[in-house]
Parts: sequence; structure tokens; C-alpha cells
Amino acid sequence: MNKKILNLLMVFIILSLALSGCKKAATTAPADAKVAGDESPIGPVATQPDTISEAIQSTQDALQATANAEEKSENDANVGGGAPSEETVEPTAKPTKTKEAFTKPETPDSYVLKEGEFPYCIARRYNLNIASLLQANGLGVNSMVGPGTRLTLPQSGEWNSGSRSLRGHPDTYTVQSGKETVYSIACLYGDVYPEEILYLNDLGKSDSLEVGQTLQIP
Repeated sequence: MNKKILNLLMVFIILSLALSGCKKAATTAPADAKVAGDESPIGPVATQPDTISEAIQSTQDALQATANAEEKSENDANVGGGAPSEETVEPTAKPTKTKEAFTKPETPDSYVLKEGEFPYCIARRYNLNIASLLQANGLGVNSMVGPGTRLTLPQSGEWNSGSRSLRGHPDTYTVQSGKETVYSIACLYGDVYPEEILYLNDLGKSDSLEVGQTLQIP
């Protein structure tokens, strides 16, 4: 309760005590009293108790008005920025989608060469022994095979002719000519899967590359 309400209460108490102490009405003029030149009697004089009652009523009205104003102010504060009610429901944060890690394919039993691919490229990619690969397909070191050739891939042995990687990666590669594909670019890096290049760059197998296009190499 603030200071203003306390002051009003004190006034109210004092006026109430005064009213209880005044029981006798103020003296009124005699009924036959006349004013010279006027036939009308002197009007009734307000009594002291009536005056105090009016003051008390005014004090009560002031107290009620102050209480109403404070209640309204408190309600406005709660609506405008007060503490949230227990029923307030906090919004649920949406889960952030993350790209799943690429799963490298297993070595297939056979593989059909694409444009820009050759046996040594496939041996590096799948970590195959190049001599075993050539022998399984009746090929020599200088044999020339083109796109569409199906190679049988040995399921044992591993690359043993130096580093499988021909270029450092991860890397960024800019397409140089209209004949390049993700398959031929994968061969430039040696141990990179073309499927992973497609996945990392959100490309489909049928998407053609454009000169100057930038690719992320895993």
C-alpha cells in the first residue's frame, strides 16, 4: 500500500471519529424568525454531522478510486511485459537437417567403363592390384579399351604401384572442357569416387557439366 492510500485512510479514520462524537444537531433559526423586507423564513442550515458524512463519503470514494487505478496499472504491466503465465507455451525449435555422410560403395564384381575412364583409373578407385585386373580381363599394359567395356574386378589384392592418389583432396575443381564428366574428373584424383562427387555437389547421374562450373572434390 503506497503513501497516498495511507494518507487517505488517516483522513477517513479522523472523520469517522469526529462523526461519532457529534450527536447534537446545529441550532436552527426560530420558526418565526423573519428577515426585514422578506416574508420567507431563513432556510435550514446544514448540520455538522451532514458535513462530516459528506467528507467521509468523499474519502471512501477517493480510496476506492486509488485502489482501482493501482489494480488497473498492475494488470496492464502483466499484459505488456510482465512474467508469462504458467499456460504460456514456448515454441518448439525445428530440428536442423544435416547431410548424412557418404557411404562408399563396395567393390562390384564387374564395372562398365564410362567416358574418360580406363583400367588403371578403376584399379586406383577400388584399390585393386593392377596386374590382377589386367590378367582377369585378358589385357596387357598397353591395351586400349573404350567406354562401354565391361571389366571383371578381382575381389582380392590391393593397389601396389605407388600412391593411389594423383592429386591432393579435398579440393575445388573448375570444369575445363565440355567433354569432362564427374567420372573423368574422379580419375584425375585417382582414389575419388564419382558417386561422392555427385553426392557432394547435389548432382544427378544424368547432369551434364558446364565449362567454368566449380565442383567440390571430397
